[in-house]
Amino acid sequence: MLLFSNIDELYKDSKTTVNFIPILRLTSEKIHGKIITGMNESEIKTFFKRNGFRGNREKLVNTLFKEARANNFEVIIEYGEVKKDD
Repeated sequence: MLLFSNIDELYKDSKTTVNFIPILRLTSEKIHGKIITGMNESEIKTFFKRNGFRGNREKLVNTLFKEARANNFEVIIEYGEVKKDD
């Protein structure tokens, strides 16, 4: 996996700049709700409690969010269904 967080400018054509932020989206069928890097501490703690995150899981998410803020990318952790084979 590669996140392009070190790109300074992105152009749609040779003249039009595009504002963007790299996003890492993590999904699970076991997740209830979602959290995003920009949420406040209270919202994140509510998510942890609702999903039974404690100890190492909380530490992992907090470390990931800290890294995202330091390197200008966004992390989204949310519910997502696994595609079923037909």
